[in-house]
Amino acid sequence: MIRFFLGRIPVEIHFRYLFVAGLLSWTWASAPHSSGSWPGTILNTPGSPEYTSTYALLMLVWFLVLTSSVIVHELGHALAFRLFGYHPSIHLIGLINVTRAPLRAELPWLRDAVITLAGPLFGLAFGVTAGVASRLITSEPTSMLAYVLSVTFAANLFWAVVNLLPVNPLDGGRLSQVFTMRLFGRPGFLVAQLISIATSAFVAIIGIITQNFLLAFMFGWFGARAVSQILAYRRGEVPVGSAAHPLFHELAKAEQQFNEGYVAEAAQATRKILDDPQTPVAVKARAHHLLGWVALKVGKGRLALDHFQQVTGMKVLPHALAEAYSLLGDEPRALSKWEEAAAHYDGPLIRTGLAAALIRADREHDARKIPEVKMVAAYDEAARIFESRNEFSKAASAAEGAFQAEPGMTHALQAARYWSRANEVKSALRMLSLAVQNGFADPLAIENDSAFSMLKAAPDFDAWLQSLKTKVTS
Repeated sequence: MIRFFLGRIPVEIHFRYLFVAGLLSWTWASAPHSSGSWPGTILNTPGSPEYTSTYALLMLVWFLVLTSSVIVHELGHALAFRLFGYHPSIHLIGLINVTRAPLRAELPWLRDAVITLAGPLFGLAFGVTAGVASRLITSEPTSMLAYVLSVTFAANLFWAVVNLLPVNPLDGGRLSQVFTMRLFGRPGFLVAQLISIATSAFVAIIGIITQNFLLAFMFGWFGARAVSQILAYRRGEVPVGSAAHPLFHELAKAEQQFNEGYVAEAAQATRKILDDPQTPVAVKARAHHLLGWVALKVGKGRLALDHFQQVTGMKVLPHALAEAYSLLGDEPRALSKWEEAAAHYDGPLIRTGLAAALIRADREHDARKIPEVKMVAAYDEAARIFESRNEFSKAASAAEGAFQAEPGMTHALQAARYWSRANEVKSALRMLSLAVQNGFADPLAIENDSAFSMLKAAPDFDAWLQSLKTKVTS
């Protein structure tokens, strides 16, 4: 990839673009040339000693004309973005090139139209400038400079006209979509695709009749792309933003509820969306994705996997699957997914989850090798998973690990609760004593904590509790 800046605008040229541009340059360089001007005076004579060097130079000329024209076109989009306060970047990718800008909100339709139209206008201005220069500057109309300027004019004029055709993904298609959606709302997207198919078919037929097979292929591909967009429209995948399927907006509200901690309300709203017979496939997939996360939140691994398996068209994050397998007790799969997550993502959540999985697999030494991991959080997470599976002895051992990593009454009390629920009286009393040694002094809280109900019938517990009350009183 080649990177550079035009002022403050970053430009990236991908290697795929170089291949496509080289192929197009070879195609155009191989076309017939007029014998009365450069390069026809040389290339129409295969035995000429300058044939090979001229052919290579002509390919370079076409490559530079093509690349400079594409950059000027994309620069038009980029400068229009800058005019509205955005920070764009130009990407030369291949047959279709793009100018992107990070957006905090959907582009207003008028700005979208102006930014889209700026590209063809800049390209047209570039071509006209080259055409005027070819008349004013070149004293020899058959020279190489005259050829370069004339093909720059012709190429940019041709592309400006073609690019304004109402065909996606050309700029004209984008403009068509902007205006039809402005007029008809969400169905306007479908109207724009139908216009795109009709126009693509017409131009492809012209290409076949004139034996311009590159033009026929390109617009045939555009037409097929429009058909795929119609199918995606029926699935509810497009368009996005304010014109998305109405149930997408309802689902977005449910996702917001989930993120704010209203898990039950989010689940209820999402199930209602799934029950609607008019719900398109894409909305159902996203609803199952949200319900999978809801299931994880309430500790139901099997239900989470059932929902995640019905997600299509979007990726379920590996650490979500890892959490589900952990809740099910399938530690080998859980560990595998945590390792996959750690290989592609970074952050305390991933590091803690992986370390906790290693702890549950009796590989504490490997957990400690994870960079920047907080072992106390990893032990807490391991204990939480064990608790969700009613494996209280293992949860207690993990909680004791947290106590050793960060001694304090909170971790000691938590370990005591787990030991109590595992009906391990001596271990529970041992951790309660450690909690007292680390500052705990509330016997009433112990009496009212249901986790310690198993201890109340044990004589040792009564003796310990009385000693705590005496200590607190004194």
